[in-house]
Amino acid sequence: MEKAEPEFGNASDFIPYGFKFSKVENGQEILHISGLIKRDKQSNYFSVDLNPNSLKDEIYSLDYQL
Repeated sequence: MEKAEPEFGNASDFIPYGFKFSKVENGQEILHISGLIKRDKQSNYFSVDLNPNSLKDEIYSLDYQL
């Protein structure tokens, strides 16, 4: 991501496509958020999975499509 970011230009906006709550096998709740990051040169899709009940700033899954 760090190498590709400068090629796409500055991020100007995040356009959310949606979110959903789901549970994994152990019963833990997961929040999935997806959307588009608008950039000067080339926009890209983005999604992230996290624990909505956690006080930690941790991500379980990050999908950053170039």
